[in-house]
Amino acid sequence: MTITKGCFESKHRKINLLNFNAKLFNICGIIPNENVKASFWKSILFRGFQIVSFLVYIFIVILQILGLYFYWGNITLFTDCLGLIAAFAISYTSTTYFIFYWKDVSKLIEAFETNSIYSTEFIRLNQRHMKIVSDTKNFTLLLSKLACLSTLLAGIIYISPTFIQHLMASDKQILEEIEGAEGFTKYFVFVMWIPPILKQPYMIRLTYVLQVMCASTAFIFGAAFVPLEYVLILYTGKQFKLVSSAIQDMDKLCSLQNLDKIVDNVSEQMDSPNYSRRFLPEHIRVRKRELGTEEGNPNATEGQWNKQFNSKTFDNTLQAHDINRSSGKSDDISSAEPTPWEENDFASSYLLQCIKLHQACIQLAAEVDDILSPVNGLGSLCATSFIITHVFQLSLVITAKYVSFTLTFVIIIFVYNWCGQTVILESTAVGETAYDCLWYERSKRFKRLFLMVLLRAQTPVIMNAGILWTVGYEHFGQLLNAMYTFSTVLRQVHNT
Repeated sequence: MTITKGCFESKHRKINLLNFNAKLFNICGIIPNENVKASFWKSILFRGFQIVSFLVYIFIVILQILGLYFYWGNITLFTDCLGLIAAFAISYTSTTYFIFYWKDVSKLIEAFETNSIYSTEFIRLNQRHMKIVSDTKNFTLLLSKLACLSTLLAGIIYISPTFIQHLMASDKQILEEIEGAEGFTKYFVFVMWIPPILKQPYMIRLTYVLQVMCASTAFIFGAAFVPLEYVLILYTGKQFKLVSSAIQDMDKLCSLQNLDKIVDNVSEQMDSPNYSRRFLPEHIRVRKRELGTEEGNPNATEGQWNKQFNSKTFDNTLQAHDINRSSGKSDDISSAEPTPWEENDFASSYLLQCIKLHQACIQLAAEVDDILSPVNGLGSLCATSFIITHVFQLSLVITAKYVSFTLTFVIIIFVYNWCGQTVILESTAVGETAYDCLWYERSKRFKRLFLMVLLRAQTPVIMNAGILWTVGYEHFGQLLNAMYTFSTVLRQVHNT
């Protein structure tokens, strides 16, 4: 592996990690792009779409809440109505949250793309590190597309059966059948209270159109913010993988440094350069040629490794007041002022840089958690309520409408928790990787820094879902247990 001069300088370059997700927010009508902002009429239409969507939602949710009162004695209609209230709450409240806090979200996206471990030259000039970045970027792009398409497809499957029924039935037939539970779920997207004034020809069709608008907009909004949350959590976890990869390179780089010193010392003891080239041990001469320090290589000079690393302070990798700043949560050597290179302690200086990268990753993870925690908490609570009620509906009758929507929510929750578990595993893997290095052959200063890495990595970095849960496999297991328990209770209540 070749280290290019200047790879530890404070140079960042913007990388397009979240462009696709930003475009989804523009296309789905959550955040306008620069083209829309530049045009007065486009801005009016964009904001008009948002206003109409939320007004329709407010009208619908009021009728849904009234439906809970009017259908209290009918457990089938009551649970169907409750489940859709929870589902729409996820979509519209999450969308509202991202609209109001978009400046903070934009700053977070900008931090990932221009001012994080992904954008630093320390990572960009290493092929193995860049492969991790490239693989992560390709995977998150694929995951975003699948999440977007599956959400939209679930919406189409959920709405289309009732749409077909409306095309085939007359107004009189619909008005006669909606008085029963089976007829209501047959002709309407979801259950809500319908005032007598709406139970008239043409008005019943208008009511259905409003339902379709509300449900479609909810699915469209979800197709934008669900992939964004996935991607932010995944990038948070994979940055720790880059730290682990950098630590893995340490022993290899140190061996190259030590070998170059051996070559220099042996050469100095020889009377002439020809003598040194002739009588150096073969394995040293071969390795010396690989390092580019043999004569005849115009692109290298003797002792280039020491000149390269001793010429600059090693702690200026990332921008001031950002990745090199103190966390405010710990007082240790990694958050101190930059320390110049120690001439004979390459390993300690390299590990110190890795510690600073690790600290920056922890800080960025905390910022991601601050942004996503409220949305994740509300989403977990509402999604659990929705799945409980729809599993109960499936125990009564199996339809494509209930199956598609229920599976979509279960998959969404699982992927959320899988992403959160990735953060936990990658953050703890930093300590395991550090322990595998040749720490027992290093200096006392290195061992002190090494202990710091182990202590930090013992506490996993977590993504929270509100104040109640930690996003991960344990959380997913708790939700499945709650879903089974409450759906069983509803089934027993229905049978009594």
